[in-house]
Amino acid sequence: MQSTIKIFKPFQRVFIEPPSRLKDVALRYKSRLLSLFLLPMIVIFLAVDSVYLATVPGYQPPWYGYIFLVGSYLLNRSGRYTIAALLTIAMFPIVVLASNITGEASNPLTILYYLIPGLILGGILLSIYETALFALIEIAVIFSMPYVAPNVIADLSVVIGPLSVMVISAVLVLVSMKARDQIEEDRQAKLRDSEERLRLALDAAQMGTWSWNIETGAVSWSEKIEPLFGMKPGEFDGKYETYLSLIHPEDLSDVQNAIERALANEDADYFVEHRIICPNGEVCWLEGRGRVNRNIAGKPVIMVGTVVDITDRKRADEALRLAEEKYRHIVEYAVYGIYQSTPAGKFLSVNRAMARIYGYDSTEEMLKSVTDIISQVYVDLSDRAEFIRVLESEGEIYGFEARNHKRDGSIIWVSSSARTVRDAREDILYYEGTVEDITDRKAAEAERERLMEELAAKNTELERFVYTVSHDLKSPLVTIVGFLGYLEDDIAKGDIEALRKDVERIYGAAFKMQDLLKDLLELSRIGRMMNPAEEVSIDALVREAVELTEGRLQERGVEVHIEPGLPIVYGDRKRLLEVLQNLIDNAAKYMGNQPAPAIQIGQRGLDGGKPAFYVRDNGIGIAPEYHEQIFGLFNKLDPNVEGTGVGLALVKRIIEFHGGRIWVESEAEQGATFYFTLSQKEI
Repeated sequence: MQSTIKIFKPFQRVFIEPPSRLKDVALRYKSRLLSLFLLPMIVIFLAVDSVYLATVPGYQPPWYGYIFLVGSYLLNRSGRYTIAALLTIAMFPIVVLASNITGEASNPLTILYYLIPGLILGGILLSIYETALFALIEIAVIFSMPYVAPNVIADLSVVIGPLSVMVISAVLVLVSMKARDQIEEDRQAKLRDSEERLRLALDAAQMGTWSWNIETGAVSWSEKIEPLFGMKPGEFDGKYETYLSLIHPEDLSDVQNAIERALANEDADYFVEHRIICPNGEVCWLEGRGRVNRNIAGKPVIMVGTVVDITDRKRADEALRLAEEKYRHIVEYAVYGIYQSTPAGKFLSVNRAMARIYGYDSTEEMLKSVTDIISQVYVDLSDRAEFIRVLESEGEIYGFEARNHKRDGSIIWVSSSARTVRDAREDILYYEGTVEDITDRKAAEAERERLMEELAAKNTELERFVYTVSHDLKSPLVTIVGFLGYLEDDIAKGDIEALRKDVERIYGAAFKMQDLLKDLLELSRIGRMMNPAEEVSIDALVREAVELTEGRLQERGVEVHIEPGLPIVYGDRKRLLEVLQNLIDNAAKYMGNQPAPAIQIGQRGLDGGKPAFYVRDNGIGIAPEYHEQIFGLFNKLDPNVEGTGVGLALVKRIIEFHGGRIWVESEAEQGATFYFTLSQKEI
């Protein structure tokens, strides 16, 4: 089909298409119809006459018919459609009359029927009134035959048949023309109504229409277009070049390229957005749309379309673009993480801060890596369930705190706030929210709680300390004051022996007070006056502590067993030596009547990731109700045993300062084991 059309297009362009001088669209249409009628008639007449010339001796072709046909065709092709149409229609009655009058018609009655095609052609090319007049002329021609050609048609009875057919044909042609005109009138009314509605729509849209005659270059604008270009009504001269001169220089090539694409491609429509410079110097934006109409040969003939002022839309788009860019910058450079995620648990978008919080190098990497928020992000899955429950029931959630996994597996604390985004049917589309890394805040809160607890404990300890100190210091002071009274009496009596004993008692009370004050001072220094931390061999430290307590051990006959290969720890060597020295000395002091006293020092695995050391004895043991009490100030299970009762409090303070803990496991009369932990790295 396409190939046939392509073959026919050159033929149409040469033999049928009217010349460009014929401007009226309706006349061009009728001119094509006339050419389509005349060409076949010429070909048919030539074929028929050729057959007659070959088969009928003495046949004379109707040369005058060729004059009409060829002459009408040439006049029509030269743009003189009206003359060609009248000549073609007049051909039928003239040829019929001439043929019968001259006697050249082989069948005079039959040739009268040739008037009917002329009537039909008249119905196509003429108006209804002109066709009615032409029908009367042809009927008159039939009536005149007995008078102008009596030698071939004797009377009217002979032409009754052709006359009847002519009358019936005239009626049918006129009725059909009337119906056609009525249909056309209705169509025109609908077209006018449609055009009016289109005009109203165009007015409402501030849109104008235009047409461009590609062959002549004439441009026609509707009344709305000139104001769009900042021109007064009637100021546009209708030239294509004038239109191009109104376009912004930077957009001119885009407009010309869009026009060329529409002209070159039958499937392409014209569309372009361009700027113009109005007479007031203001730059405005216009949108042009159009479609190319082509002739049957496919040649672009006319382009029609619309133009609308889109300046406000462009400004709105620019404002929206700037707002979106501003929002994007706010999101991208925000301190808090910002995200969108699906109810199924997949991130739709994240900003840079979000990726940074979770340890990713870019937003793209995080979106690609995190495919399941529930399992990859949340440490406690119940936190995610609670987060979604509140979010979906309340529509929003603020300050939800939970532990999350980072990319490297480490755990952070985050505070999340979010809301649900729903469609018109209230179905959840996605969640959007913010994330703040509150790990430091949580650590500070934990440290604050720890300090508060420590302060409360210290306050309690201080109260107990003040009470104990006032009590224990009061005792030697009472002793000193009492014996000073005895001293006065003994001096007065001159009792030298009693005087010597009084002085010994006063010295003993003073030394006891000195020891108490010394131990209290030592205890207060823990945490304030410490030596630089270093790697310390517990194995070597134990042996040094044993040497320092050698006198006590030998006095009690205590055998010490040290587990070989004790590990290295990190801490203040001098203070840790005090810990071991105090524990060993205490173990030796509280052996009781044990016939084979022994102390074992070693390690029992790990506790909280730290090595747990022990000092075990087989002495008098400690009842469970005293396991905590013994680490308090001045708490001595046996008041007869020498010492101030500060030693274990000092040990506990040193161990805790090193980040460890100390505890005792014992039963009465079954020995005691003191455990303590130390770190193997700097804390």
